[in-house]
Amino acid sequence: NHVQVPEGGHTGSAPRAELDDAVLGSLRARYGRVATERVNAGPGITEIYRAMGGSVLPDDRTIWQKGIAREDELASRAVDRFCGSLGSVVGDYALAHGASAVVLAGGLGLRLRDILPTSTFAERFCAKPRYEAMMAGIPVKLIVHPQPGLYGAAAAFQTEHCR
Repeated sequence: NHVQVPEGGHTGSAPRAELDDAVLGSLRARYGRVATERVNAGPGITEIYRAMGGSVLPDDRTIWQKGIAREDELASRAVDRFCGSLGSVVGDYALAHGASAVVLAGGLGLRLRDILPTSTFAERFCAKPRYEAMMAGIPVKLIVHPQPGLYGAAAAFQTEHCR
């Protein structure tokens, strides 16, 4: 086993539903080619929020905070939609790389740790015709340590120098 370090966020974005088409169309008008990270990284929540009818566009942090806390209906729906979109792209990466497991890391995963299990993430992760059963067997784990890089460096240092 080894850790893959791809730049998958720069692969093209493939819409699955009309709302995805609206998000993609808006981004395409501004950027031409649309990389998946335009939608599936933290700031992408604003594109989803706008496509869902958000007329007054708060910054992405406000949408995240209000959506996760369930303080704003549209922000909550945008967060849920983001989770489904993330599930689609993570599933695509797993399928493309022949993954036997997936580990999500970073601040976004920490933010979503309580929402992902009840969102459409898993459904859209597995929604790969002819491969749905295989995809359902791929475990998806979430790193919840706030500083996994520092933790790993400390563990490596201890293993190397503190015997």
